[in-house]
Amino acid sequence: MTVLVDTNVILDIVTDDPAWKPWSLDQLNRLAITDRLAINDVIFAELAPGFDTFEDVDRLIDEMGLEFRPIPRAAHST
Repeated sequence: MTVLVDTNVILDIVTDDPAWKPWSLDQLNRLAITDRLAINDVIFAELAPGFDTFEDVDRLIDEMGLEFRPIPRAAHST
């Protein structure tokens, strides 16, 4: 199964949030054992303002072992 990772979970880790980073890392590590972890266009767009370039966001996605799953066009019309 593929699990879509919420923007806030990624930000907890990137910003080194003392209250939420441990929980977020635990959840990702637990899920990564059995599932694929991914983001979509919306999550990418929510992350992008915090980075200088979209390549920086791509690098973060790769470093975190996340897949990019674009939203299918058919989903936009339902």
